[in-house]
Amino acid sequence: MSEGTMVSTQTNLPERASVPVDADGLGPISAPLARAFRVLPLGEFGDYFIAVSDAYAPEVSREFLEALVTKPLRVLTVSAGELDAMMDEFFGADEAVASAPTSLAEILVASDTLSAEQVAEAAFYAAQTGTSLGLAVIQMAYINPWNLALLISRYLAKPVVNLRTQQFPDAIASLLPQQFLRERRVIPVGLTETTITLAMVDLFDDATRNVIAQETGRAVHVALTTDRDIDWALRQIYRAENIVQSTMALQRDQAENSAHLTFERRQVIGFATLLLVVIIGAILSWRATLAVVNIVFIAIYASFAIYKTFLILQGGATNLVVNASREDVASLVDDELPTITILIPLYREAAIVPVLLRAIANMDYPAIKLDVKILLEEEDEETAAAVRAARPPEYFKIVRVPDAKPKTKPKACNYGLIEATGDLLVIYDAEDIPDSDQLKKCVVAFRNAPDDVTCIQAKLNYFNPYENLLTGWFTLEYSQWFDLFLPGLGVTKAPIPLGGTSNFFITERLIEAGAWDPYNVTEDADLGIRLFKLGYRTAILDSTTFEEANTRYGNWIRQRSRWIKGYMQTWLVHNRHPLRLWRELGTRDFWSVQATVGGSFAVLLINPILWSTSVIWFVFHPAIIADLYSGVLSIISFVALVFGNLYFVITCMMAAMRRRYYGLIVPAVLIPVYWLMMSIAAYKALWQLITKPFYWEKTSHGLSTTGHAEAAITSQLAGGSANEKG
Repeated sequence: MSEGTMVSTQTNLPERASVPVDADGLGPISAPLARAFRVLPLGEFGDYFIAVSDAYAPEVSREFLEALVTKPLRVLTVSAGELDAMMDEFFGADEAVASAPTSLAEILVASDTLSAEQVAEAAFYAAQTGTSLGLAVIQMAYINPWNLALLISRYLAKPVVNLRTQQFPDAIASLLPQQFLRERRVIPVGLTETTITLAMVDLFDDATRNVIAQETGRAVHVALTTDRDIDWALRQIYRAENIVQSTMALQRDQAENSAHLTFERRQVIGFATLLLVVIIGAILSWRATLAVVNIVFIAIYASFAIYKTFLILQGGATNLVVNASREDVASLVDDELPTITILIPLYREAAIVPVLLRAIANMDYPAIKLDVKILLEEEDEETAAAVRAARPPEYFKIVRVPDAKPKTKPKACNYGLIEATGDLLVIYDAEDIPDSDQLKKCVVAFRNAPDDVTCIQAKLNYFNPYENLLTGWFTLEYSQWFDLFLPGLGVTKAPIPLGGTSNFFITERLIEAGAWDPYNVTEDADLGIRLFKLGYRTAILDSTTFEEANTRYGNWIRQRSRWIKGYMQTWLVHNRHPLRLWRELGTRDFWSVQATVGGSFAVLLINPILWSTSVIWFVFHPAIIADLYSGVLSIISFVALVFGNLYFVITCMMAAMRRRYYGLIVPAVLIPVYWLMMSIAAYKALWQLITKPFYWEKTSHGLSTTGHAEAAITSQLAGGSANEKG
């Protein structure tokens, strides 16, 4: 109860027994309403309006009365038994109205809110999808949640509680677990030694009332609220706990897998020792030292090229790792489909919100089986306003992520995971436009995949490949990576670094793995390795999510340097104990991680060195470089440089043709320039790894001016592919 509501000895108000009940003062308050709100108005006394409540939920009583009276309100509190006796004395014994509706269907029809046919249609939809009638009428847009609560309140004479104005009992957190309250959609709003008052979404949920009565040993009173208010209240009550969970859980439970510490002490000693050896070697014999360093560089370069070539050949031989045919998708029955949580982390993305929300809303999946969480930073009012202005369907819910360090996408996803209700979970980024049947394909894929498949990665590509040379190169890279390289890893059952978006998880296994590392700026790659270490595999799905390729060099550098920095973090984390990792993964998969994670950035750092020495040799023929590339080493270097790079140019062309991006054949010939740009980003990433490892460089979206996003949505609605040049 807020200050000033309860009567104290200083108010000079009479004791309850000396205040007669003023029948005229009751106004429109009927017995059912008085009993529902647990309050009995006594009438005016001097400058005050006096009422009696049993303090089960004083804010509810006060709000109810303040809407009816004109004088300052004062409330006397009594025991629940005393209040019931007073009401029986004034109103007579509590008698239920024999003709009162006993089900939501009866209420909807009796109130003329819905026709009998609409109720029947909603009931059929609820049965078909395995959900409740209340959720069905909301999802079908027959009535909004607040009006439904008011309607039920009117017929069942139960109060409707606005949780956003409530003060919650301090004992809630210790009385009932957050997950229980979240799953049952209830919040305790009043608590005494003998009673507990619950704000519930479903007033017909007798099972939950009985469980809480049994667990707490208290009599249960009920009030109505909405689903969104329940979520809002839980965020307030458990705010501190949820911040810790989203930022520190992995560090607390699996410190060895957390990037909160960039370099472990032994790694610092190891790198320092290596550097010292090189310096001493250069002092003793700089020619021999350069030769050894050169051999190491060439070995890394050649081994990565050979392994990547092998995987691309493997990936090129298959279209699928898990099967999800159109026939299987068409045979799915709605009531057997799992609920899917969709996490959409956004930060300063107001411009792209309408396209994104439209793309998600257009997906072919029962809305009643979707739990969409739009994750927004607390201070990002611009994006929040854009989401509200877009008026998304009811199953889209805004989750405001508290302003806590580190301020990263994985932290936001961890926070959203706390509220996830889906059996499966997928992440979509701000600019994503998934194939319309992707969710159903994922369900089929999980059903057809082996039991150890815990993540299914959809392919990624771009809807604006022809906007400029940079978008063309970016598209070629993604086409090679997702259409050839990752399927090759899948075919060989090697660890797969995930792609950051459109990866579907079995939710309980994602939680078991520790979810995302909030300190890793390429959290997806890290999570893929962690899942593999637990014995879980990732499969690639032949379904595409289209994104916006970066159109501006500076924006691209910021994004790419963050990705590379995350790969560096991931390699450092999982190589803190190399021998242990070797034992955990086995020889083949251990070296696969070294190549796919470590090799991806090592080659980018080495590239400019090897290329520049080659150019200097061909132009000037200095003797020192001739010494570095003598004998068989010159042959290996020449093959790695010429044929290795030529092969990757050819595979980019193959990837373009596989996607029917025939207009990208010429950009593929020029893609070595793109690789040089990636090396610049890699050196920036290395500098940031040392100076500010957790800094998340923002990538701007919605910069494309080609209108291909709308074309991709049109293709999505038609159930086709947006692969072809428009």
